[in-house]
Amino acid sequence: MMDNNYINQTPNTPLKKEKNTMASASLIVGIFAVISCCIPPFQFFLGVVGLLLAIFSKKGKPFEGVAVAGLVLSIGAILISIFIVAYIYMVGVLIRTDPAFAKMYNEMYNTMMEQYQNLFPSAPVQ
Repeated sequence: MMDNNYINQTPNTPLKKEKNTMASASLIVGIFAVISCCIPPFQFFLGVVGLLLAIFSKKGKPFEGVAVAGLVLSIGAILISIFIVAYIYMVGVLIRTDPAFAKMYNEMYNTMMEQYQNLFPSAPVQ
């Protein structure tokens, strides 16, 4: 005779983990932010969006692996973007203030203005 308790028992099924689409979106945006390192304003924007998505994915719970990865990539992209803009600014200041580069800079500027004037003769030149 079969035991009734045996029939009523069901195997333990693992609980399905709820998917967090905002965390996944944060990871994807973070990856694109790091990849777009040659365009600092776009990279900064993507980094901020990825950071916000990671924060909003928290929903009162601790960060999960995907959200942490998106958070780290987004913060890294923001820092890289700030570094690139600061570097470009410093090089620009160096070029304009150093006498050796100032002559070259002025020649390039004058050449560009001449080309601009040739392309658009009616445009005012400053």
